[in-house]
Amino acid sequence: PRLIGPARAAAMALLNEPISAAEAERLGLVLKVVPQDQVVSEAQAIAARLAAGGPIGIALTKRALDAAYDRDFESVLEYEAYLQDMAGRTADHREGLAAFVEKREASFRGE
Repeated sequence: PRLIGPARAAAMALLNEPISAAEAERLGLVLKVVPQDQVVSEAQAIAARLAAGGPIGIALTKRALDAAYDRDFESVLEYEAYLQDMAGRTADHREGLAAFVEKREASFRGE
């Protein structure tokens, strides 16, 4: 319901009508629609991008996203500032900055 609205969610749940992959993508129910023969390779590419990211940064981002559902805007901004401070104190943050300056891929270790 948060994603598509209460009326559409109720209709989908109660009427049990199938929707196409294109409609699911349009509604934001799925991230991306790809041909069937590309599903595994696309999933692996997304997983590789996530795995290459900084684990602390990803974890803190997930916290911020989760917190945004039940807090007002100012509280969310304060919480995000707190999380940014936490992230800025990590070895991964220093590695990310160094990699940027040195124009190389970062090697995050979750520290």
